[in-house]
Amino acid sequence: MATVTIYDIAREAKVSPATVSRVLTGSARVSPKREKEIRRIINKYGFQPNAMAQSLHDGRTRLIGLITGDIRNPFFAEACYACEVAAKKKGYQIMLRNIFDGTTEKDSLSMFAAHRVEAIIQLGGCTDHITGNAAYVQLIRRAAKPFVSMGKLDGADIYTCSIDYSACMDLAFTYLHRLGHERIALLGGRLSQFSTYDKWTKYIYLLGTHDIPFRPDYVQESGYSFDNGFEGMERLLALDVRPTAVIAITDQVAAGAIAALGSQELRCPQDISIIGQDNTFLSYITSPSLTSIAYNYEKLGEELVSIALKVIAKEDVPRETILTPSLVQRESCAPVKKTFEDVIYN
Repeated sequence: MATVTIYDIAREAKVSPATVSRVLTGSARVSPKREKEIRRIINKYGFQPNAMAQSLHDGRTRLIGLITGDIRNPFFAEACYACEVAAKKKGYQIMLRNIFDGTTEKDSLSMFAAHRVEAIIQLGGCTDHITGNAAYVQLIRRAAKPFVSMGKLDGADIYTCSIDYSACMDLAFTYLHRLGHERIALLGGRLSQFSTYDKWTKYIYLLGTHDIPFRPDYVQESGYSFDNGFEGMERLLALDVRPTAVIAITDQVAAGAIAALGSQELRCPQDISIIGQDNTFLSYITSPSLTSIAYNYEKLGEELVSIALKVIAKEDVPRETILTPSLVQRESCAPVKKTFEDVIYN
């Protein structure tokens, strides 16, 4: 079978090759009806444009560099997949660089420069830190590419698209409080990361709003992994007055916390309610299934890619975009059981 070209697609769709190109690259508007027909024919033949040929023709690589924290983290995996799907719809490809085992952001920027990416998206890493990284800011400036991140990088010319982390804590805390919980602990994360810091700040605020005393030992700062959750929950269980509910900073941390309960022959939610965050696949496979704070990953990927492409096209784009989370209720939370400890504590 002969190779299908852009000219064959155009001929069958009764449009010009330029119109087919616009659909493939998303570089200009095409009527919805015409675009639908062109995409139908593209899918019919499984047509894939020759990226190298396109680059030679117009000087564009249609590559977006994506820097992410450890891809083994389900949150990053979901977000990266969403970005790749969104980019493909616009005729772009993702070049992924994973920060772990000594791979640095500087290495990633060098590779992106060598492959002439048109924009850079970053999830995690330096852009998650509250304290700015002056050296990285200089690297971003020298890269001179549209830069979009879920985090912050003071001093750099970047665009942000992030989750409303304060709203995440509001949803989790309010839900548990409505179930009657007041001894609510916060487990995992690092206060040096702005997302965790925002949640911690909201947690303190909500305690005050509900006239609940702040207990420093109920905030177990550690990290974002299963092991961090397990070890942090062990510390909470060793307290004289245990919490009745735990807000975990990620689903991984929540899964570790549930495992720690089981290791001491305690049950979730009968003994302690646990709520996760990120609503990844872990929320479905834990036992019990995990109530979690959910993000619309498809929307997140589309926004990150769309912002990058609009900046490439020199369109006006808001400097900051914030996405709203939601609560997904499952089996890991239950109304509080009043005990002698509750009477003494209150």
